[in-house]
Amino acid sequence: MLALAVQLRALGAEVRMYALPDEEFIELLSTAHFVAQSVAENLAIPNRYLIFAASVLTSLDQNWAALIGPPIDSHRASIGLAPVDDVRAFMFTGQPWLAAGPALGPRQTTADRDVWQSGAWILPDSRPLPAALVAFLDSGTQPVYVALVDELGIGAAHVVGPAPTAASLSPALKTALATETRSQATAVAGWIRDDGATVAAARLLESVSRDWPTCQERHRQDPTIGSEPTR
Repeated sequence: MLALAVQLRALGAEVRMYALPDEEFIELLSTAHFVAQSVAENLAIPNRYLIFAASVLTSLDQNWAALIGPPIDSHRASIGLAPVDDVRAFMFTGQPWLAAGPALGPRQTTADRDVWQSGAWILPDSRPLPAALVAFLDSGTQPVYVALVDELGIGAAHVVGPAPTAASLSPALKTALATETRSQATAVAGWIRDDGATVAAARLLESVSRDWPTCQERHRQDPTIGSEPTR
């Protein structure tokens, strides 16, 4: 989110980010993604639903909707809004945004969702590595990262039981250290986009600019928007 905020400011937008104390943040995080759409609807302001993994759209069963539907409707009632008819459609909206690169997080558009993929939101960091980490890396043989992304051909999955052994790890290490794996990893690195936050910021400003006149008209016609509901 910080990467998006930085890019929005670079495009001239005024951005405010709020950081709550840890306890409040944890409590809010458990419910914020359930109520954000209702808050936006109540205030008549644009809203976009963001996910960082496409699997979220396909991994939730019917029990999930039954579980979170009542809290959503309870919150909506507290701010004077009607209950939702379709929890899934309400949550994910018609076009959720996917902040993940197509190489490591391919889009999984469903029949009822047109997912828009921006690429990962990466905040460049040019600060030097901590001295202790540099000393560790320079102290001997470079550490080996065995990635569980064998489908991309850049690592190997450990599939022999839950506990790794020397015998089960040897084939994985052999694959990870192979010349072919290194070549494939170099190729995959070229597929990784680092401009996802820039792309998302431009689209957000364009879409909000398009939606804002309608929001202003709603506020003009109904000055009570966003006010406390009558008890």
